[in-house]
Amino acid sequence: MIRSIPIFLSFFFLVNITGFAQNQPTILIPDVLGYKTLTADLHTHTVFSDGHVWPTIRIEEAWSEGIDIIAITDHVESTNLFRLKSVFGDDLEVDREGGFFPDRNRPFEIANEVAERRNVIAVNGVEISRTMPPGHHNAIFLTDANKVNTPHPQWKEAFQAAREQDAFIFWNHPASFHYPEATTLWWEEHTWLLDNDLMHGIEVVNGRRYNPVAHQWAMEKNLAIIANTDVHAPIGMTYALHEGEKRTMTLIFAKERSIEGIREALFARRTMAFYQDILIGHRNFLDAIFHNSIVIESVVKTDNGFQVVINNPTDVPFNLSRADGNDPSLTFFEMKRLPSGKQTTIRIYAENPATYRQIDLKVVVDNLIMAPDTGLPVTLTFIPE
Repeated sequence: MIRSIPIFLSFFFLVNITGFAQNQPTILIPDVLGYKTLTADLHTHTVFSDGHVWPTIRIEEAWSEGIDIIAITDHVESTNLFRLKSVFGDDLEVDREGGFFPDRNRPFEIANEVAERRNVIAVNGVEISRTMPPGHHNAIFLTDANKVNTPHPQWKEAFQAAREQDAFIFWNHPASFHYPEATTLWWEEHTWLLDNDLMHGIEVVNGRRYNPVAHQWAMEKNLAIIANTDVHAPIGMTYALHEGEKRTMTLIFAKERSIEGIREALFARRTMAFYQDILIGHRNFLDAIFHNSIVIESVVKTDNGFQVVINNPTDVPFNLSRADGNDPSLTFFEMKRLPSGKQTTIRIYAENPATYRQIDLKVVVDNLIMAPDTGLPVTLTFIPE
């Protein structure tokens, strides 16, 4: 029996989100270090593999959330598409011997028609879905996705076909229920991929799952830090968008908002993971985002210390904890949250406030992760009025 629920939901979702106001939302994260901060989900699925929505829905979802970049990365191998043929017609014409739909570029082509109108950058890609090793990998910026569909044992040829198209390739969910191993393992096949310029990034976060082992590998092996949804259902059924939750995404620090700008930034490893109010990336970019996000509104001297008002106009909250090495004559918070889009008052107590021309507080931003289990150390400097 054909299941019609995903199709109905896709139509219902499309009707609703295309009725939104025509002002595209934005995700408020500052541009830093001379680069534009772009938001991307580089791992999404549609009905052309095992997803539940038509490709245009992925673009409409991104538009409604303020996402800059969406990669359509359906599985390049065979999937159960016969049951959808009666609904979607020739777009799902299949080879009955192999069960493949013939043109793996179609999901991107369909999505791109809407993307060009919606100011969303669509990227053509596929998920190369082989057993472990080497596991599942995404190849994006493809010019012809069909060439990546090699016979299953010929997985090396699939990667090489992608790289011949200047594809950016990253390892998806290194530890996953898809594999018999419950732990994250690096195989000799992954060394071969890395040595042959066939692995450029790694999913440090897949969905809501952070993988500290993958994070460590990204640091040690110079792999781009990637975070994606791997979404199959409508995004609103996967993330509580109505409650303010944001999808998992990759931040890309690009010279320009274009395909070439995105490609250059990814190969240069200028990326960061953003999920559940946590940023994971290189120290210089984390530090730049923090210091370009907070605004010191006032520093008022009181009888017993100082009252500081800090504004955080961005969509990233910051969780602060007191670090070692602070002035022992100053007393301030053990932990403090600077919520997104709000002002926060901090009270600092001092024995003799009149003697201070500058106050330095050493803290750790616990939700800005520069290495596994390592938050970002910063110094907050306040000049009394």
